[in-house]
Parts: sequence; structure tokens; C-alpha cells
Amino acid sequence: MDYFRSIRYIIRLETITMIARTLCLCFCLLFVVAPRGNLAAHQQMSPEMQKLVDELKAQAKQGKPPTAEQMAQLQKLTQQYQNHFGTPGNATVPCQVSVSMNYTATMADSPSISGWNETGSLSGSAPAVMTAMVNGNADYMKNPQGAGASMFTITTTQATGFGNATVTQHLAYTVKGKDPVSRSYTSNGNIAKAGAGIALMTTGGDNLYGRGSFNGPATGTTDWYDSGRKPTSGSEDWKPDSAVPLFAAFTQESQAQLKAGSAMPQPTAKISYSQLAKAIQSGSSTSITGTESFDITQGGIHYQGSSTVTITLRPSKTRLIIEPDDESVYEKWMPVPDSDDAGSASAEFPTSTPMTVHLALTDQSNPGGAVAKTKTKPHSAVSDVLDIDLTDVSNNPGICMNYPKSGATGKTGLYFPKTQPSGIQYVDEQHVKTTGAVVEATVTVNARDTGAYGQIEAKSETLKLTAIDLRTNKQMLSIPMDDNNNHIADVWEKNNKVDGKDATWDECNVPSGMKKTGDGISLYDKYRGLLLDNSANTETFVRVDPTVRNLFLYIPASQADKAIFQSGAAAYSRVTGIKVSYLHDSTRMRPTGTPDQSGGAITLNRTPFSEATDTFAVIIYDDGKTGTNGYTKPMDFIDVYDRYSPSTTQAVVIERQNCQTQVQTFIGWTSPPIGSFANTAKTQGINLTTVKQTATASLQSLVQQLMEFAVMHELGHATGAAHHGVEMLAAYDSHQIPLPPGKTYQDMQTQLAQSGSTNCPMFYWQGGINIKFNPVLMYLAGKWNPVMNSSTGAWAFCSADWPEMSLKP
Repeated sequence: MDYFRSIRYIIRLETITMIARTLCLCFCLLFVVAPRGNLAAHQQMSPEMQKLVDELKAQAKQGKPPTAEQMAQLQKLTQQYQNHFGTPGNATVPCQVSVSMNYTATMADSPSISGWNETGSLSGSAPAVMTAMVNGNADYMKNPQGAGASMFTITTTQATGFGNATVTQHLAYTVKGKDPVSRSYTSNGNIAKAGAGIALMTTGGDNLYGRGSFNGPATGTTDWYDSGRKPTSGSEDWKPDSAVPLFAAFTQESQAQLKAGSAMPQPTAKISYSQLAKAIQSGSSTSITGTESFDITQGGIHYQGSSTVTITLRPSKTRLIIEPDDESVYEKWMPVPDSDDAGSASAEFPTSTPMTVHLALTDQSNPGGAVAKTKTKPHSAVSDVLDIDLTDVSNNPGICMNYPKSGATGKTGLYFPKTQPSGIQYVDEQHVKTTGAVVEATVTVNARDTGAYGQIEAKSETLKLTAIDLRTNKQMLSIPMDDNNNHIADVWEKNNKVDGKDATWDECNVPSGMKKTGDGISLYDKYRGLLLDNSANTETFVRVDPTVRNLFLYIPASQADKAIFQSGAAAYSRVTGIKVSYLHDSTRMRPTGTPDQSGGAITLNRTPFSEATDTFAVIIYDDGKTGTNGYTKPMDFIDVYDRYSPSTTQAVVIERQNCQTQVQTFIGWTSPPIGSFANTAKTQGINLTTVKQTATASLQSLVQQLMEFAVMHELGHATGAAHHGVEMLAAYDSHQIPLPPGKTYQDMQTQLAQSGSTNCPMFYWQGGINIKFNPVLMYLAGKWNPVMNSSTGAWAFCSADWPEMSLKP
């Protein structure tokens, strides 16, 4: 039993001869029909055209189809004719023709073949062109001219690449004495050689008489299922260029043998002339449908069934839509590395969620999609293999800005994982495709970088379609959602109120009034984020706050006074309004010296949007020595005024032992009390006889407060603050004025540091303010905590310091 036995008889054997005759006549009529009052088309034809038309007419009367060469010549001459003369009174309308057929076929036993039964279905669709011919006649084979009649022809073309067609057939058959067999066949591809058509002719009434079918090979992807066995390789039915039937139409009506002068048979499929004419005149997209039943016998085979043809005039252009599978997920999605790429730090990052992208072919003008907050439903008579690519993908080193510290080579930030939804073939990390021709597909994309970005694009090569994002009208979908094209997820920008800023933006002015705007880390690098400590000193991934200036600190875990240093840094943050964040350990930065004894760069894995210089963290530690309560250790130069920035600060050193010695010295001032203590005791109501006892009992608490203040003071130096009296110090340093007798430069530096605003953390309150008031006594008596506020008001860096302070070099 041949695979296409029924279709061969219904379509190929019967239709080819019949359709060829009809086609020939339809094409001939394109040239001989002209409105009254014009020169006859016959007289307008070139000799070459006239000769070909006469040949085709003669062949048609003998039942012979046009040859391929004649059809090619006819097409060429038709175009030349229409270009020169136009098509008076005619309308050419693009359309999509869809046909479906259900049938049964029965072959009785004979001496040469066993009887069999078959049940099947055939469906398909293809683009075509309708030409509405006016002044036609019901007896089109005898006299094509006549008042008030019309004829319509619908044709494909023999030109390669005209358009796409789909055809699907399912059948099940039994042969007497053998097991039943089921087969299905689907072809999706280009109409490379097809040339056929449908003719709709007036009958004198409203119903149009239909003749014809599309037929010819469709090249492309073929899917098949055979419950029996695959036909022998190379057999006619399985050759790529074999004549696969594209459509079956007007199966019953095609049986009538029309002859010149004969009456037009009554139509079986009820297609209304008036409706079709109105649809053509409307200029809009309209569908006309005709259904018929058939009961015919050919070649000893009895066929029964029904067929339906739907002609859609001016079909909406098929588009390939690319969109998120879930719009609400897409709007909030930010890249997070999967556990494999995060490696040993995988627990520090949030759970990675793949981005799922949906593709759909649709010929509807309003298919839904992102604009309507619904996923596009596929709606297309054609399908194709979809090629999907990731393009313009980031290639940052590392996973985030400070992890990993070493071996962070550039990697593509987005990739297709090998495990994809059903129907998707993995090609490589940047390319996947559907396993066959489809009308929709879903793919997943993973990230390996917290700043990953890219675009996902898709194409249908055969349909010549490039996917479009309906929300943006761009031929790609950005991942993550990034409408302003700065490579930063829009949701993060909106949440932080920095919408539309450039990726290199670093102009934050909160707190305001500092020497330079920003904090030395670009907007994109803040978004890409860092591994930092949280409030519980546990490392976690953080996207840095872009709405405030940020100072990064590192306090080694080995420091016994880590909590005290953090309390002092918190005081600095309260006074300045600068946000303080902590590095977890020295592996999260590039130290400028010995690890755990120097700060360093934290923007290890630089991006195309990083600042010209790295962002640095300031280290705080106790060197175990004595000599000063605290000092700022510069990295590679010494500023006489101690104005530094995080990038020029090697360390803030706090010495507990010296702070304890300092407090013990203060306690010694109470017995006997120095003069300023006595005066302060009177004005502040302090009992001097109990201060020494109280202070001695609170020694460690007082030491802690002094250490915390020292941190706040030294962080002032590390961000550009200087001791007071810098103008006088400059004069001493340049020898414009001589030092007082018996005084060194360091003596004058200490003395001048006790001048200026008493509310500035750079003020040396330890030396007292004046003879009448000494804040040290209040500190010893437990009436003033120097970490919380100054002895005369709230701490605030003074007008001589704040405009000179900056987090940038």
C-alpha cells in the first residue's frame, strides 16, 4: 500500500491534470479579460505573449497542462504585461488559504491486489494572491466577457521562496489479512516549486463555483511517525523534492468535466460572491469559508468525506514575538550566579532563578503580550524552526566586584544551560534552537554574574522573521529588563530612585557639602555589588546603596576590640551621614600592604563602567603598641595636615594600651584636682571627692569610649579632615612665622588642635577648653560620653573641614 495512496488519487492523479487545465485557463483569462471601452487585451498583447496564450488555450482544450517552461514564461510575461498595461478593473489582494479534509477510502478485492480500508485527514495553509476579475462570464470556457459577471482566481507562484506552507497528514489503514498501520506526516517549509491555484467562478447566482487545489513540493522540516515500518529509503514518497500535496480543496466539484458551451454546475461548497466582493472592497482583513461533502470513486477507490477551505483576505502579517514567560517575574528579575559559578561562596548569594523567555508566532494585530500583561498566544497558519541567540552579553571578570579575588577571568554573564524545556536543542551556551518547526517555544537563561546583562534574539530563517518585543518594539529582549540601556536592571534603579542614570554615574551628593560628589564607585559597580558583612558579622552579597555616599571598612576578625571599632565607625556614620559597610576578610580586597594590617582595593573585578581608580576599604586595627591613642597611617605619602582619602590611607591604628594610659592620666588630674577641674566641678555640680573612685571603677568603660572617639576622629582624617589651625600650621611649616620659643611643630599642632569648633570631632577635647570648663572631668564623672555628642552640643565636622573632605582621591 503506497503511503499517499488516497492523496495521490484525490490530489495528484486527478488534480494535476484538472488543475493544470484550470490554471492555464485562469492565467489566460488574466490577459483576455478587459473592461468594455478599452482596447481588447488580445490587441494589446505582444507577439510573444499572444503566441504563448494561444498555445496554452490549445493545450487546455486537449486536457494537457502547461509545461514548467511555459509556466515560467507566462509568469515573466504576466509581470511585464501588468507593469506596462496595469490590470484595469482588477484588484490584487494578498490572502492566506487554509484547507482541511477528512476522508475514508476503500479498495475492494481484485485479482491483482488485496482490499484495504483507510481513514485519514489532511490540513495545510499557505500564502497566496487573489486577483478579482471583473466582466467575467458564467461560461468562462466559451465567452469570458459578459456584463455583470465576475470571477476570482487565487494563485501561488512557481518563484522560489514565495512563502511558507504547512501540511499535515494522518492516516490509518488496514489491508486484508495484515495488521493495521498508523502514520502521520508533517511538513513545514518553503513553497519552493509549487504552482497551482483555485478558481472561483460566478454561476449566475450568488454562489461561486470552485475548482482547483494547491499542489507541489514543500521543502523544510519533516516530522513523521510510523507504527509499521519506515518506507524504503529513497522511495518517491520520502524524497525531499517529491510532490507533497499542500492543499486539498473542492474535492467533489473537481469531478465535473467542464466543457465549452456547457452549463455551469451547481456549487457544492457555498461561497458567496456578494460576501467576497464586499470583503475585497472593504480593504480589511476578512475570512470566507466554504465546506463541502464528497462521495467519489476514482481508480476503483471509493472516497467519502468533507473538505473545508478558508480564504483570509489581507491576513495580518505574521510576527515572531519574544517576551518573558512571566512579565511580573521579568520586571523584578536581577542576575544572580548559579551555585556552580558561585563556588565556595554560593551560600552568600541569593538563590539563583533562571529567566524563562517565551517565543510565539502570531498573525493577530493585538496578540496580548507584555503590553497587555499577558503571554502571547500563538496564532499562525505557518511554523518554522526558531534559532535563539544571546547577543551583546557581558564579559566581566569574577562573579561580583570582590569575588573571587584571584583567577577571575572574563566569562559570559548570561548563558543557555544545557537542560532546556522540551523541544529545545542546545547548540552552545549562546545558541539554542527548536528541534522542529513550531509556532511557540520556551527557553531558559542562566546568569553567572551579579551584573550580567545581554540580549536574547530569535529568528525564523524560512519565514524571514526576526523576533520583536512588543513592549519596546525592539528586535530583542533585554536581560535583565533594561529599558534605558545602561546595563542595570530597571527594578534596582527604580527601587533606589536612580532611574536613567548612566552606568558610570557617581555623583551622589548625600550627605552634601563635601569636596567631591560621589564615593568612588560607579553606579553599575554598586549594582553589581560586593560580598560584605551583615549586622551579624556574617558575609552576604549586597548591592550597594546608590542614594548615599558609602565608606567601606575592614576590621580583622582577630581584633579583640572589633565591636569597639565598629561602635566608633557607627559614630562617624551618625555624624557625617555617610553609610559604613564592612568587608568580611582580606580575601575580599587587594591589600596595599600586609593582609590584616592594610586596607585595599575592593573593586577587584573591574568592569567597563568602573571608576578610573579603584575603590578602597579602610582597615582599623590595634598594633599593640603605645605612643598615641590613634593615628592615620598614610599609604605612600605624608600630608602635613593629615588630610587623606580611603585610597591614600593604609590603616587607621587604634592603641588600646595608650588609651588606657591616657584615661589613667586623666584620673590622676583629680587628686589634687587641676584648676580647670575645680572650676568645672563648681559650674557642673560635680563632687570631686568621688570622681576618682567613680572613674577608677569605670576604667574599662572610659577606655572603650576614648577608643570609639579615636576611631571617629581618625576616620575623619582618612576621609579628608585635618586638625584645626591648619593656616597657622602652614605658616609654621613654611617658616613664614617662627615657632614660639621652646615649642616644636608637634607642640603647636597639638595646641592648635585645641582651637576651633568644640563640636568638631577633630577638636582635641582631651586638653580642655579653657580654665573655666574642662570636658575631661565630665567624661570621668560619667556625665558625658564623647562618642555620642560633643561636650557643648552635637558633633559635626566644622566648616574648615567638611568642604575639604571626600571619599575620592
